Amino acid sequence: GVPIKAVLRSVSVVAVEPAVMGEGCLYAIPKALSKAGISINDVDIFEIHESYASSAVYCMQVLNIPQHKVNPNGGSLAFGHAGGATGLALVSNLLAEMDRRRAQYGMVAMSVGTGMGVAVLFERTARS
Repeated sequence: GVPIKAVLRSVSVVAVEPAVMGEGCLYAIPKALSKAGISINDVDIFEIHESYASSAVYCMQVLNIPQHKVNPNGGSLAFGHAGGATGLALVSNLLAEMDRRRAQYGMVAMSVGTGMGVAVLFERTARS
């Protein structure tokens, strides 16, 4: 009986050299978008994990993601690095904001220690 807010459209997991672990999003985001057949311009909201603010800013600059689309309510640094639950916090924030704005697409992206990068694309359902 719980309404479906959004569906998961694509996921990408990539690996980069551990020495540049903050760059995982740079490769995960385009890969997830390509799998879904859409572009950065189609995404309404990005929740980019920012263990280090510089990695999120660098990702925005390199991928040309407009600042107004990123972490609209503050990112991981603002709400605290929720140890063990960062992904849950980012997805929860994204889905709530997508519903509030009636956004079609939203993406969560994380660069993870040891060089992993993850990007997940959601599409809001017409019923929500």
